[in-house]
Order: sequence, then C-alpha cells, then structure tokens
Amino acid sequence: MSIFDELSRKVNDGIRRVQDEAERMQRLNAMQRDLGDMRRQLDGKRIEFGDRAIELFRAGRIQSPTLAEILRTVDALQAAITLKEEELRTAQGGVVSASMPPVPPAPPAPPAAPVPPAPPAAPVPPAPPAAPVPPAAPGAPDSAPRYCARCGATLGRVSRFCPTCGAPTTA
Repeated sequence: MSIFDELSRKVNDGIRRVQDEAERMQRLNAMQRDLGDMRRQLDGKRIEFGDRAIELFRAGRIQSPTLAEILRTVDALQAAITLKEEELRTAQGGVVSASMPPVPPAPPAPPAAPVPPAPPAAPVPPAPPAAPVPPAAPGAPDSAPRYCARCGATLGRVSRFCPTCGAPTTA
C-alpha cells in the first residue's frame, strides 16, 4: 500500500468520523428541542389546570384549605406585581412597552407658594488640623473602615479600586 493510499484512507476515516459526529449532534439537538417543546406544553397545561382550579374554587365548587392558602399567595403576588409594574412605569418616565397598559397622567399639582429667601448662613470656622494617625504595628489587622474619596463607598481592606465607581484608592 502506498503512502498516498494510506493518507487517503486516514482522511476518509476522519471525514466519516466528522460526519457521524455532526449527525449525532443534529439528533441530540432535535431531542433537546422536542424535550423543550414537551416541557412548554406541560407548563401550559399546568397553568390551564391552575386557572380552572381557581375558577372552581372561587365559584365554591371546590373546598380545600390548601387551595385557599395557595390562592391567597397568588393574589398577594399579583398585587405586588401590579405595584411593581406601576413603580417601573413611573421610573421609566412614561415610557410604556406594548405589554403594559399606559398609565393615566397624574393631575396637575397646585401652584406652590413662593418660598422666602433663606437668611445668610453664618460663617463656619475652619476645622483644626487633624492629628497624624500613627502607623499600625506590623502584622496588626487594620480595623478602620476605608471610604472612596470620589463617591464615599465603603472599600475593602485591600481594594485598589472602588467597587462602585472604579476610582483608584489610596494606600
């Protein structure tokens, strides 16, 4: 057998392995897609079942303390969702997505009374110079909290940059 025949055989074997692996991946992807579809169908039927159970419970055709507790929780969650959606719409400044109904505008506020000018502020005396802080003993833990000079966030003991604003910290 010549070297070219051997090389051709190895290349063909490699091509077959790649084709087999590609077919295997296609089968796995199809199985995962089918499984996902079945899970979505199951979730839809569970929701349908739950909605029907709620209807029957509210109509008095089902009596169950467990269902009553679940329904109270569902109602509380629905109320919390409604409040959070209203908060979101307010925070968005009137930007409304297609899934949320528009919020009616708030009534105009009454005109505010004029505010009298503030009296002049008393001058604040300069603070006395701070006493120098002695260096910590070698190996002693540094228990004093550190704060970012730019934004005031609390820094970790060994932070080189502020986790909030990214400013470099001082040693």
